[in-house]
Amino acid sequence: MEKIVRPNAPAFLIDNYKRWGRQYEALRARNPQAQFQWYQHSNQKVNILLLPYLQLMTQSHCSFCDIFEVTENVVEPTVEHFKPSSRFPILSYYWGNLFLCCNSCQKKNDRFEDYLLKPDRLDYLFDDYFLIDWVTGKIFEKHTLPDLRYFKAEATIRLYGLNNGGRPNARLRELKQFNNDPIPIIDEYSYRFFIRRA
Repeated sequence: MEKIVRPNAPAFLIDNYKRWGRQYEALRARNPQAQFQWYQHSNQKVNILLLPYLQLMTQSHCSFCDIFEVTENVVEPTVEHFKPSSRFPILSYYWGNLFLCCNSCQKKNDRFEDYLLKPDRLDYLFDDYFLIDWVTGKIFEKHTLPDLRYFKAEATIRLYGLNNGGRPNARLRELKQFNNDPIPIIDEYSYRFFIRRA
């Protein structure tokens, strides 16, 4: 998980996020089964308006697994509610709760744990929490129980499925491709947190 520096929220979100959050919170209070749907602003859904800002924030990488390129034509982009809208409706439009996300990481769905690492926290550093297995491409918790950092790393790996399926092998392939590139530009590769430490 690459560290993210979050810029200021777009003006349309600053002007409306509290009202939209309260509206959705009130809807959930009336009907706890109500599914989240993005409100519209200037005749467009807010998530569509947010995508360019979130893509700029991560250089079009997924905020969690760091796959590239999370754009309409390559990996379908989604807007992730770090704290799920179903459980934290008041935060549904809060800028600090919104992240660019790939479909695989979006499978976290409504699961949330307080230990989950947030890549835009000022004190987040990959090396404080994770180790890399260079043979398998997997990432692991750097610390052991009962260290709090173990719980944070474990929850992040598990809930975002960072070692699921072909992801570890994909990291190894991407590193090989990067190393074979005569003029590699790291922001045009997936898994920058992996490549930087090779």
